[in-house]
Amino acid sequence: MHKTLKEQLKQNFGKEFDFEILTDETQLLLEEIEVSYKKYDEATQALQEKLNLEDAYQTESKKFKVKHKRVPRRKTVYESNLLLQQYKSAIHTSFIVSRIDLSGMITYVNKAFCKISGYSKEELIGKNQNIDRHPQTDFKVFEELWHTIQSKNIWRGELKKRAKDGTSYHLDIAIFPLLNADNEIGEYLAIGHDITTHIELQTQLETAKEVAEASEKLKSAFMANMSHEIRTPMNGIFGFTKLLKKSALNPEQERYTKLIEHSTNTLLKIIDDILDFSKIESGNLELDFSEVNPFVQLHSAVSIFRPMAKEKNINYHIHIDSRISECLLMDYLRISQVLTNLINNALKFTPAKGNVSIRVEKIFTPSPKKEHLKFLVQDDGIGIAEERIKNIFEAFIQADASTTRSFGGTGLGLSISSSLCKLMGSELKVMSSQGEGSSFYFEMIYDKCKVINPLSKQILVSPIYLIHSADKIIDKVALELEHFNLKFLSISLGDLMLLDTRAHIVITFDLENCQPLLEKNYRVILIKENMLKSVKKTLDKTIYHIDTFYDYSPELYTAILELNYVSKKKEKIEEEVQLELSILIAEDYEVNRILINEILQNHHLTPDFAMNGKEAIEMAKRKVYDLILMDINMPILDGIDATKKLRRLGMATPIIAITANALEGDKEYFLNIGMNDYISKPFDPQTLHDLLLKYSNAKHKQTTKKEKELCKLDVLLEAFQETKKVMHFENEILIHLFNSFIKSILLIIKELNIAIEQKDKKNIKRKMHGLRGILRSFKIDKLADICEKVEYSDEKMNTKEFWGLTIKVSKGIETIYRQKEKILEGISQFD
Repeated sequence: MHKTLKEQLKQNFGKEFDFEILTDETQLLLEEIEVSYKKYDEATQALQEKLNLEDAYQTESKKFKVKHKRVPRRKTVYESNLLLQQYKSAIHTSFIVSRIDLSGMITYVNKAFCKISGYSKEELIGKNQNIDRHPQTDFKVFEELWHTIQSKNIWRGELKKRAKDGTSYHLDIAIFPLLNADNEIGEYLAIGHDITTHIELQTQLETAKEVAEASEKLKSAFMANMSHEIRTPMNGIFGFTKLLKKSALNPEQERYTKLIEHSTNTLLKIIDDILDFSKIESGNLELDFSEVNPFVQLHSAVSIFRPMAKEKNINYHIHIDSRISECLLMDYLRISQVLTNLINNALKFTPAKGNVSIRVEKIFTPSPKKEHLKFLVQDDGIGIAEERIKNIFEAFIQADASTTRSFGGTGLGLSISSSLCKLMGSELKVMSSQGEGSSFYFEMIYDKCKVINPLSKQILVSPIYLIHSADKIIDKVALELEHFNLKFLSISLGDLMLLDTRAHIVITFDLENCQPLLEKNYRVILIKENMLKSVKKTLDKTIYHIDTFYDYSPELYTAILELNYVSKKKEKIEEEVQLELSILIAEDYEVNRILINEILQNHHLTPDFAMNGKEAIEMAKRKVYDLILMDINMPILDGIDATKKLRRLGMATPIIAITANALEGDKEYFLNIGMNDYISKPFDPQTLHDLLLKYSNAKHKQTTKKEKELCKLDVLLEAFQETKKVMHFENEILIHLFNSFIKSILLIIKELNIAIEQKDKKNIKRKMHGLRGILRSFKIDKLADICEKVEYSDEKMNTKEFWGLTIKVSKGIETIYRQKEKILEGISQFD
């Protein structure tokens, strides 16, 4: 590409702009521009030669005089003039030329000038040079131009001109001040080159770029909308299937439910493939590196396929090289996505009794701070024909047209995996023979990171006991334990039985040792290969059985980690948390409202529902909620604008985004506008439960200090105790007064929130006046102080503070209402 064109493209469109997304017509325009530039270079070079005319002539003249001293002067002048005429002719043929006198009047134009401007010589000579000036050209350009040439300097630049018929044209022009014998300016010479085609092509290119960018935005919007439209009903199918599985089903119903769940997961996989493909294609997919333990996270990512393999009666092997570091910086989500695609394919295309193997191996690297890994997914399934291997990573390509009919899928999985590998600096490769299976592999180099919590520091009870055995595997196991810096003691079973130890992890290789070890409360790992299925079924469920042990096995790491976790769980008595939350759900889709209601009813929670964002705001003003679940796409007012308005009103209620938009950056955007959390459709009921648990704990355990001081039970009881003391009330009278207050609380909150909704500050201040009196009578002074601050607020108090204090009073009163039973019980026990 022409150097000048390349520089202009970088300046105008950025170094990273992908010109391959432009249409074929635009690409042709670029080629035409390049040709125009080359012609321009040739013409400029010719002009430069003409501009050096005088110097060239003088040099040639001197040489001629030296060589031909006796040639008559008349002949020399004649030849020089002839040369000048030829130069002049070349200039007038190639360029647009005009001369202007000191007053700005045109004194000469050539044919090229007349042709491009549409004026005749007679119409131009003697006219002001502004005759072809374009009104859109900034006057400052001409100020700078005249200042330059009047200073006896050459001005160069681009000018937009207007022809006689009103059309525009563009010149790349140089204007020279011509000096007389006294070194004064006699006139000005303008020599220009027509660049109209170049400018028009550049404009078309800019337009094409804008169209391409607009198209990309439309595409992104379409993908987001498609995601929402598909995922919203999918959420209902997915959620109700999960609920259905928990109910009492007969075998046939259970089978149908599993089929629905499988179909739902398949459809979700297809949706995710399409969305990922779109993001990769548009270059919007970014990597997110985090600290990953390969023996935990990676092992977990590939282990989830064991049930699928078992269901298809496929032998499924996992091997993660134990020499790998326990902490690596990697994009766990993307590496898991690649492995998931490859393993799914391996299981899909491998028949019953076949084999699927996943290996993560360490490759030597000279850098002590790096880890070089090879990932391999191998199967002995149907394989790929040789002629189809070269295209296997292209989008929408499968090994055979019949593959889609027989096995399903979009044909995007391998293309996405290949693109993700490239994004991570690697290349996905394949070796395959039809009928013999396939091996997909890629290599990655990762930075090591500091292991904060290595396995060696997680062992609750040390050492680990290794029971003597003639099995050669014992040496490999010992090496593995040493590699992870685990303290272990090799011991005979008899000696171990004499020790008074509990909860230690014991590794044995003999089935007969298991029962006596369990009786002594040891955590048992049994490493024994080729056990009969009937024997496996009789194993105690607390025994961790490893039936295949490679030279370096991740199973041992996982077994130790899990048994250690079991010990922790048994030592810790977990209390079931009772969910006590007042919840508002803003959701326009009826099926999802029913689903969420069913899930919440299982936790003894009855939510309120709003059909759109506007209703949600009105309801949040009338009642104080502990949690708001806000759908993003709703009619009238969407979840984003509703959240912004609630935050502007000073409401601090946690808001969880419920969205079917599964695009990159959504979560960060929702958090930035004031939402507290995010759940993507379709969601698992367990995911929703975890969020409810999180905010239930937040409500009970993470209340702010100010709110604790305002409404803490012991603070309230102290206030009522003081009231009794000052007023000399009996307990029964105080209980009667408090009950009267409780009966009016909900009405007070309702009226207060209506006043807030109507932005009726005058009415709010009246309500605060009444509340202040009641609260003072019960000695609840801190809440009364806030009422007083609102009641006597002036214009100096900003709106945000006013609404914030008002909401705080409303919440405080509701907190008193929630604790009414405990308060009454406390008052009844006053001395």
